[in-house]
Amino acid sequence: ILCFMAKMVCSDSGEATWYGGNPTGNSCGYNGIPTSSFPYNYYAAVGGDYWKLGYQCGACYQITCTGAGTGDSNCGCTSTPTVTVQVADKCAECSTNRPSVIFDLSPAARARISTCGITAIQYERVSCDYQSNIVVRNKEGTSRWWFGFHVGNVANRGALSSVEIISNSFQWYDCDFVYENFWLCNDGQPIADDLPYDVKFIADDGTEVLAYDAITSFTASAQFDTGINF
Repeated sequence: ILCFMAKMVCSDSGEATWYGGNPTGNSCGYNGIPTSSFPYNYYAAVGGDYWKLGYQCGACYQITCTGAGTGDSNCGCTSTPTVTVQVADKCAECSTNRPSVIFDLSPAARARISTCGITAIQYERVSCDYQSNIVVRNKEGTSRWWFGFHVGNVANRGALSSVEIISNSFQWYDCDFVYENFWLCNDGQPIADDLPYDVKFIADDGTEVLAYDAITSFTASAQFDTGINF
């Protein structure tokens, strides 16, 4: 992570397992993983510092197969041994109970690089290659009195450190990251009934973008194209 933030080229070694995938019920709260555009259904579950209580949701890693992992045999790397994955889920055992296992890959990501159940890998943090805009999706059950939302399709760093919303009359609200997958901008006290709201997104390297008039409704599950990305 430090190498990426300093724009240095460096990688680490470890292992990757794979699981059945979770495109719509994942711990990051993503409502589906794109298959015909980035990240092309290539995603992973992570744990420990790579999960960071969900703050690393959206971060992207380039993973390269280097061979069979610990205890695996009669398998190996494919002819396409490198894939870029996005963090979309939580792996409770990764980097903790199984410290060598950094990623639990989606079926598509594993099939691209390896035929092994446990794969030896080299990996490094890379930019997320989204060509579309950041998307905000209101949380189910949300309202002015309890206003929360998910954020997706974040380019470059992929992961956010904080989010703020600004009403049409310039009332500012800091949003808290809760339950490891969405941003809550109030809890009990209503925010101003003053649409539309601007949204400031702050990436985990401190860079910022401001989406004007991005949120136009408090309706539960409403989704907004913010018109901007990093």
